[in-house]
Amino acid sequence: MPRNALCYLRLVCVFMLLCSWANATEMVFPGEEWERATPESQSVASDLLRDAVAFLGTALPNGTGTDALFIERNGRVIWEGSGVDQELSVASMTKSFTTTALGLVIDDGEIRLDTPVGNLLPNFARSYPDVTIRHLATMTSNHGMAWGPAGSQFQYYNPTFDAISEVVTKITGQSMDEIFGSRIAEPTGITEFSWGVSGASVDGVQTNQGGSGISISAEDAARFGHLFLNEGNWDGQQLISSDWVSQATALQVGVDVPLNPASDTPWGPGVYGFGWWLNNVQPNGEEFLPGAPPGTYVAAGANNNYVFVVPEWDVVIARTSGGGESFVDLGDWGEFLRLVGLAVDVVSPADANLDGTVDLADFEVLKSNFGISGRAVRGRATGDFDGDEVVGLSDFQILKNDFGLTNAANVPEPTTSLLLLFAVGVLLLRTHFNRRHR
Repeated sequence: MPRNALCYLRLVCVFMLLCSWANATEMVFPGEEWERATPESQSVASDLLRDAVAFLGTALPNGTGTDALFIERNGRVIWEGSGVDQELSVASMTKSFTTTALGLVIDDGEIRLDTPVGNLLPNFARSYPDVTIRHLATMTSNHGMAWGPAGSQFQYYNPTFDAISEVVTKITGQSMDEIFGSRIAEPTGITEFSWGVSGASVDGVQTNQGGSGISISAEDAARFGHLFLNEGNWDGQQLISSDWVSQATALQVGVDVPLNPASDTPWGPGVYGFGWWLNNVQPNGEEFLPGAPPGTYVAAGANNNYVFVVPEWDVVIARTSGGGESFVDLGDWGEFLRLVGLAVDVVSPADANLDGTVDLADFEVLKSNFGISGRAVRGRATGDFDGDEVVGLSDFQILKNDFGLTNAANVPEPTTSLLLLFAVGVLLLRTHFNRRHR
């Protein structure tokens, strides 16, 4: 085969390889069912991921263990336990759902973060006129406690979020279950889900609990995390504004805000947004989740119920328990995430058969997929790049060297934009064509 044609063939093969790789790692959204994929197809090493899950299994003292552990990357499931479809109580993970319902009415322009709660709830107008919506969402209202004015301290206090529920119901005439169900759960496919009532009512409408009360499956909790991973957008539909997602998952309680000594948790200042916990530095100088990427944020509940959203990896991890578990130290959760991080992006683009190693078998896959044959064509095999009349590992090495396919761990993934890949491919082809025809 003429040398120009061989160069052209090599470029086309690499271009097709990159396109297939980009398709495999492009962000998708689950329909009725999640798409399942091998970890390697999402640039995750399955053996290292198993090590991370095994570590977590030993750290969890009792309860469901890793049965209700669900891990997705790019919208594809790469790990799931046997109980991820069970609807289980997730305790204070509910708070992240509550502030999402609040975000919807703020997006609608019905209220602002600095709106006094007393404008909507008469008991606040009488007793706590300085408390705003922002104070409720950040647990700094201090209402019901003799700890100083609103905004002066962080107090983890469930009635604060019950008040958010009343505010949402007052504005919309609906319970949070109804507004979240119609605007978030239904379009994202969340079905294994229920929200307990508080026993109170506003204008005749029964309100949901704001600080706890949700039961949900791990796989549906991951849908909620996937919505936030994609900045409130679900397959092209903006369900909640990216501005709200950014605010809710950004620091809202400064590290210098005092922690109320009566708080139900030892955390808050430096790591709290609007109902979400952030992997920031705490007043003691320690990270909230040591070992996790700094952009990680978490919906968290007692009994080791979590949704971890890791934008740096395009990963969501959900774990539910249903209750009855003793607390696992945040350092152990941070170590679990560190181990997951070791598994991420260790698959080479040259690993064509996705077996975790780069060898001649990968070249055989490339030849088969893209029509590179060991048979002679006009006196020369189409896969014989080095001209030694043998199609072998040396030809695969030429292919890798010429076009940046490396064996190395932690290589950056090819871009997921097929349009950009096409432009790069065309540029390469034109460059080679011009070089050969000068």
